[in-house]
Amino acid sequence: MEASLLWFCCLIQDAIDKAITGALDMPPAEYVAGYETGEFTPFNPVDKYTQCTCKNPEGKTIYARKGAPAVMANLHGLSQEVRNRASDIILAKAKHGLRVVGVAVSEDATTWRLLGMTSLFPIVVMISTM
Repeated sequence: MEASLLWFCCLIQDAIDKAITGALDMPPAEYVAGYETGEFTPFNPVDKYTQCTCKNPEGKTIYARKGAPAVMANLHGLSQEVRNRASDIILAKAKHGLRVVGVAVSEDATTWRLLGMTSLFPIVVMISTM
């Protein structure tokens, strides 16, 4: 799967995504050229995530989710190693007063792959189960 944390942020473009993509050297629309966005679920305080369904240039459906770190670190399909690493990152950032946002993707909206956590500072920590 060709998805990345920046890819998701370019795809949705809510306020947090605009803050992240503001540093790109090309317009966000160019970064996701060929992708077609479909159903979008906005953030709500109960589920604590936002989700987008899209199709890649080959027509394959991809589900992307961005949300609260604890929610993202406990998605179905993540290995214990990835969950532990995500927890370490969340705690390390919290010690410095930073909140993080997690991003994950899925091919079936059931089993997820955590792409990363970001604290909206220049450093983006990438996590992958690959």
